Amino acid sequence: MLGLGALSLMIGFLQVAQGPGSSLRFYSHTNLTEAVGFFANRNHFAALLVVCLVLIGYWVTTARVEVRRSSANLLLWAAVALVSVAFMAGLMMARSRAAVSLAMLVIGGVAAVFYATRKGEVFGRDKRTPAKAVVMVAIVAMLLAMQFGLGRLLTRFEEDSVDSLRIRFAGAAVHTAMRSLPFGTGLGSFVPVYGAVEASDQVRPSYANRAHNDFAEIFLETGIPGAILVLGFVAWFLRRSWAVWRAPPGGEATRVTALNRTAMLIVAVLILHSLVDYPLRTTASAAIFAFFCGVLAVPATCEPVTRPRQQRNPRHSGEKVRREAWTGEVSWPEKWRKTAPS
Repeated sequence: MLGLGALSLMIGFLQVAQGPGSSLRFYSHTNLTEAVGFFANRNHFAALLVVCLVLIGYWVTTARVEVRRSSANLLLWAAVALVSVAFMAGLMMARSRAAVSLAMLVIGGVAAVFYATRKGEVFGRDKRTPAKAVVMVAIVAMLLAMQFGLGRLLTRFEEDSVDSLRIRFAGAAVHTAMRSLPFGTGLGSFVPVYGAVEASDQVRPSYANRAHNDFAEIFLETGIPGAILVLGFVAWFLRRSWAVWRAPPGGEATRVTALNRTAMLIVAVLILHSLVDYPLRTTASAAIFAFFCGVLAVPATCEPVTRPRQQRNPRHSGEKVRREAWTGEVSWPEKWRKTAPS
């Protein structure tokens, strides 16, 4: 997933460099002045970058590298910092205000997962990932990303675009849903229904294709049955998140617990983003959401499958070979037997 995110990020940088006429923009209806990667919408592209930032945080949390003893490991940490800067700069260049706000929350969430996980016995004894290195990576990533892309992001607050109508879209959807109970207006009916109830002072040359609030749109189209399903999922997510966060640190399941907490953070990010946009309406984001829901569903007490450690050959390691007395468990010929020195 990180590889696909990095590839999409590279395409996004090239899209911005080549301008609105870039041949790397794969959709005719898209954001022509922002980075969109493989997507048609800058917000969905930015949501993928936020997920990638969480996954980088998971790698840092579970990494076992010594920063001070090897120049190769120093280069590895430099690469991690560079990738983090690139993803943050991509967020700024996508100019998604919601995704940048979520990225700020993600940094705090990743820090919480990091420190909660490093309290465990396995990682606590190891202490091979110094907290200072992690903090320095985060600070450098934030400063450089702001230097590269903050100017483009600030221009979003000066525009009068459809983003200012998001609250009106969601409000009209909820109001119409209350009049369409109990079964709603039908799946896929938002565009004609909203066109019928849209206020005359809100009519624009373009039309609203989504409510920009997945929960309001689901409530409009499916009514009470859809609301029950959504509330049931939210209840399950909160219960599993509480169980994952309360999981005792340490033990062999520490990495599984860290992965579960990472999945909780990714699912929470996509849910929050769905309050102001519709990332889960795209196949890529929906697949990511479903995958990490599956990860979150795995109990934190599951033991990870690990390879058995290979015993060192004392003859190769220079250790003194200790002869043990003959145990007699196997019927070898008498002349083969050797007894231990008295």
